[in-house]
Parts: sequence; C-alpha cells; structure tokens
Amino acid sequence: MTGSRLLAFFTPFGASNLVLSACVGLAAALWFAGLRRPAAAFIFSAGLCAALISFGKIVFLAIHGYGGLYSPSGHAALACFFFCSFGRMALATRSPAGYFFAAASWSVALLVFFNRFLVGGHTFPDTVVGASVGLACFALFFRLAGPFDVKARLQAVAPTLAFTTSVASYLAFGANISEGGLFKAAFWLRENLGL
Repeated sequence: MTGSRLLAFFTPFGASNLVLSACVGLAAALWFAGLRRPAAAFIFSAGLCAALISFGKIVFLAIHGYGGLYSPSGHAALACFFFCSFGRMALATRSPAGYFFAAASWSVALLVFFNRFLVGGHTFPDTVVGASVGLACFALFFRLAGPFDVKARLQAVAPTLAFTTSVASYLAFGANISEGGLFKAAFWLRENLGL
C-alpha cells in the first residue's frame, strides 16, 4: 500500500456522518454512566465544531467560489475534536488499554490531518484552520465538562452502549449528511449579496 493510498484510507475517519454519529454514541455512554455534565459538554462542543466549520465553508465559498482557497477542512476539524477527546479520556484510565486507545486515537487525528492536504482534499492552510477549530472545541469540551473520573464511572457496558448508539445514529441520519446544502447557501449568498 503506497503512502497516498494509506492516507486516503483515513479520509472517512474525519467524515461528518461517521464522526458526528460517534459523538452521539460517546455522549450517550457518558450520560448513561452518570457523567451528565461531561456528556452535555461533549455534545455541545461537537455541535459547535460542526456549526463553525459549516459556517466557515459557507463564508469561504461565498467569497472565493472554487478558487485556490477552498474552505476550512471539516474532516480535520471533526477528527481532531473527536479523536483527541476520545484519546484524552482513554489516557485518563491509566491502563494499558487506555494508553493504546489514546495513541491510536491521536494517530488517527494526525493521519486525517495530513490526509486532507497530501491527497489534495484541501490546501495546507485550509487544513490548519480546520484542525484549529477542532482543537479549540476539544479544549472547550474539557473546560465545560470540569474534572470527571472516566475510569471509575465508565463500566464495561459503556463501550457497548457507545458503539450501539453510534451505529443506530449513523443509520438513522448519518448516511445522508452532505455538503450540497452548504454549497447552495454559499452560492446564493454570492449571487444575492454581490460577494
């Protein structure tokens, strides 16, 4: 497998339909484990990340069209938010499995970041802006959540619940998320506001 094929393999790990479904699953696991404040902070931060990137895409496309400056990378933003958050929670368990999942999560975030500009999905600045939004929302999540003990609260049922909820939310709405609406909004603004 060549380097570009390996990077292209990681593209879906930043896709909104996959990441937002996983966010719903992780928030549900936190909620049902009794971690209500972290669950609410996580879902708020995930929604904010998606909203900021969507707004950024609309504005960039309305102003620049399909030029060299495309738009902030939603893949980089969502991957940095979700996988950095998951990695930090896994690290907090202070277990061999937690260390493994933390390293794997952060590796996926880095691979999605590099994927976006090395395979031509975005320019390097687009990717940096997207990753910065994701990392800012990651920091916001932990700020809003306050201190919480993942190891003591997330029992064996939580990962199963997170996976089941993720799959259910993906099947319910995730498979239909598209950037088509963002493009329509951007081009409407471009036409009607003279941008």
